[in-house]
Amino acid sequence: MQNKRATQADVAKRAGVSRGTVSLTLNNTPNHIQISEDTRARVLQAARELGYSSNPVAQMLVRGSNRIIGFLTFDESFPFASEDFYFAYLIGMQSEASKQGYNVLLFTSGEVKLDEATWRNEQYQPSISTLRLADGLILTGNYPKSVVLRRLAKEQHKFVLLGSCDIPSSEMDSVEHNHQPASCQAAQHLIALGHRQIGFVVGEDLPHHRERLAGVQQAITTHNATSNEQVTLVTLCQHDLLTSAHFQAKLSQNHITALIGADRHLVKPTLQRLNELALRIPQDISMIFLSYVPNLPFAHPTHVRLNREEAGRLGVRRLMQRLDNPDQPFQQIRIPCEFIVGETTGQNGKPT
Repeated sequence: MQNKRATQADVAKRAGVSRGTVSLTLNNTPNHIQISEDTRARVLQAARELGYSSNPVAQMLVRGSNRIIGFLTFDESFPFASEDFYFAYLIGMQSEASKQGYNVLLFTSGEVKLDEATWRNEQYQPSISTLRLADGLILTGNYPKSVVLRRLAKEQHKFVLLGSCDIPSSEMDSVEHNHQPASCQAAQHLIALGHRQIGFVVGEDLPHHRERLAGVQQAITTHNATSNEQVTLVTLCQHDLLTSAHFQAKLSQNHITALIGADRHLVKPTLQRLNELALRIPQDISMIFLSYVPNLPFAHPTHVRLNREEAGRLGVRRLMQRLDNPDQPFQQIRIPCEFIVGETTGQNGKPT
């Protein structure tokens, strides 16, 4: 015969107490009724003998909480692999959630990637309902949809965005990397090495890309204001990487001797074109990477390090504060980035 799962009623019968006493004892529910140590010991002993385990749904109803944090990404693929950009955020989240006594639930459904018109439809509910399994949400991804964020806020979901978007910081909690100072340092490094024609490789017009560009422009503006050797910044977009011929023409016409990879999605295509043109890094052209890119062919690239694990930890802490005090003002937490000099930049040589 199949063993029947022990219930609180079974525990109460064996311990010789009421079911309410069992509930108060096992759930540690605050109350004005004093339970003697002898009674508590009998309940716990009966629970052990019967192999009783709590029902998580029932406990949720008692606590009003699942003790679950939901993790949702707007990108096409979910960060299951360790080399994925968002995996480090997940590690930081898991570490902090564990300390706080919470589990992390990964929402992998494609429903959140539906078009904006669907999300504007007030009758659309599947994803909204599913997300209520979590007490609060950590959201991330390269393309956060403002309509989704506003819909979640309207439905009174508690969430923290890891990253930036075009919604004002006064309307939601976020943890963002402070890109501008490190990007400024990256450009200053190239200028100090004698590079005067610099290419800025970028694709989508995203808030963090604009912030990186502002940092680079800051360094160039400061240099040009005090030097006769003017520095020129040239933007290279995805179109310039379509073929080796396109890329070579852009480099040659502008005499570019150094590249700044501002968009992690265009780094691999850029390296492929440089390889096809037999341009060596850094002997023929220098390159700086402003974001994490897995499996680069360099042991020590010159790059900007984003503290992604810390962002995940801070996101969970901020969410805990929001859950404890839903009416407090929203916060934008900014995390410094670190510029690291490696082997992919060198003194300016001959123009490409």
